[in-house]
Amino acid sequence: IIPVWLKTPDQLSIVAAMLRGETVLRAGDFVADLNYGRVFLAAPADLRRAIVRSFPITLWGEAAAIARAESGFNAKAHCLNCIPGVVEDSRGYFQINVNAHPWARRGDLFTVSWNATAAARVRNEAVSWRPWSTAAGLGLV
Repeated sequence: IIPVWLKTPDQLSIVAAMLRGETVLRAGDFVADLNYGRVFLAAPADLRRAIVRSFPITLWGEAAAIARAESGFNAKAHCLNCIPGVVEDSRGYFQINVNAHPWARRGDLFTVSWNATAAARVRNEAVSWRPWSTAAGLGLV
């Protein structure tokens, strides 16, 4: 599936450069019709690469929006029972809660690659962004 915002060969080459991990500064103008495309392009390069590897292209922008809302694009974000009455141990860009997803402890959730891989698994199992408390405010559920 090729998103609607990939309309020209130049845009395809920009995405190819992003997949290779290259910084692409001129890409912002071609994602205006993608709801969260600008958020994706504003994400740190390591997170963009991990999102590209972990999620289908149609979810890149939404994944970046979740990461920004959950952690402020902070790879080292950690919420250990930080909300009164909520028992959680959420880690990394996507704030993966190891109490709810104990299998995620197999890797270091403060590394971007494992965090994005875990986020993709959580989203795939839920078939939505519902597991993230920020998803409703973003209009993703």
